Amino acid sequence: MLLYFPHMHPEWLSDTELSALPEPLRFLDPGVGRADSKRHVLPPVAPFERSQARALLADTLRFGQTVGSPRDILAQGMVQQASELSPESSRLVLAEVERSMAGVAPVANASAQDDDALLAARRQAQMVLLLAWSQEDGLLELRRIGQKLDASWARLDESVGLGEGVADDDTDKESMELGRMLSGITTPVDALPETLPWRKLLECFVLLAPGAVLCTREQGVVADLAEVGTAAAADIEGLPAGTRVLRAPAWKLLGLERLPEAKPWLAAELTLAVLAG
Repeated sequence: MLLYFPHMHPEWLSDTELSALPEPLRFLDPGVGRADSKRHVLPPVAPFERSQARALLADTLRFGQTVGSPRDILAQGMVQQASELSPESSRLVLAEVERSMAGVAPVANASAQDDDALLAARRQAQMVLLLAWSQEDGLLELRRIGQKLDASWARLDESVGLGEGVADDDTDKESMELGRMLSGITTPVDALPETLPWRKLLECFVLLAPGAVLCTREQGVVADLAEVGTAAAADIEGLPAGTRVLRAPAWKLLGLERLPEAKPWLAAELTLAVLAG
């Protein structure tokens, strides 16, 4: 399976970039995308079904709005609030939200089996991706707002005669000055990050899409991984011949010095393909 990384929304790419993607490539859906989307795939090992994922994301965001900071959920009386949650996610929110937002690894009981620890890690990974999906949604909406504002400034420039035109009276002078002032305004979208914290997302992709070939055209990701090793040309089904790929244990690509004892799944070799463009 070929998955785009690190973004989960095709809208993050331009139409030209999208058309250049290999046909088999898909975007990861953590469980809240359209079920009939031809561009997305919900990994079969994802522990939360779509109904659970939607309820979990909605409840988590509602918690954040209620208590201000997800890290303070427990201190703000999670037990009392849990009774108001939807049936699909009340227990899951209590058990997972705090750990996911704090970035704490899931802790298995001493007598728990390895597959129980893996399931707990996958639950946390899916929750992180649900929140990342929501963040991408917000960033894309702000980008659309910024584009609309830029178009509005441009139309205003034209309407007030911005440029080298000569004002005939005081009213024209004021209009031209207003146009010049507004044309210099920048929208908040100019300061938005172009990528999410990809190393955190990488571990989540490893957990929910084991064996998948991750494909990226994000130069920031490629530059960071250049320190790990040199990408070499390789032939991978579904990708153009000679595509540059980087193969290494997941823990190494995450920038860790060694394999964490509590995360044996990071020993798996990960393949990351660098897309042209």
